[in-house]
Amino acid sequence: MAPRTDRSDENPDPFRQAAMSLAGLVAAIALILTGGLAGVAMGAHGDTGMSMGTTAAAEAAPMAFTLDSVPMDMAAHYHFAAAHPNAYGMIPCFCGCEATLDHRSLHDCFVRPDGAGWEVHASGCAVCIDESTTARRMLRQGRSNAEVRDAVLADYGMLSSDPGTA
Repeated sequence: MAPRTDRSDENPDPFRQAAMSLAGLVAAIALILTGGLAGVAMGAHGDTGMSMGTTAAAEAAPMAFTLDSVPMDMAAHYHFAAAHPNAYGMIPCFCGCEATLDHRSLHDCFVRPDGAGWEVHASGCAVCIDESTTARRMLRQGRSNAEVRDAVLADYGMLSSDPGTA
């Protein structure tokens, strides 16, 4: 048996990680500029009616967000959230998306609430990714869904402007 030469999962190169993070940030900014703001303005639910009038382009079906446009480490958060709907469904998100996008939990930040694909929001939100990082780490350590939720509440609940969520 030949020795393994691929060591990409051992001692990751910090420069490569920084470059991947920067690429993710650039992709997120591009997504926000091209579709994220329009999605928020339209309620991010496929509503194509606009109060300032509509155009043929605005009336066309919105393009589905795919994970092909985000770095692999970002896509991993999406796949993990989809694979752990019960855990992510118990975790509140503290970025404010519940008010602007009607998200009910961290799960909705990654997977569209209607289940029809991926939600673009998390790809441009540091809070969602930070909460997901905590969830992924703790779930891999064998922690319960409730323990993960409680840890996120402890970390982010104090930052919330709503005293009822802490």
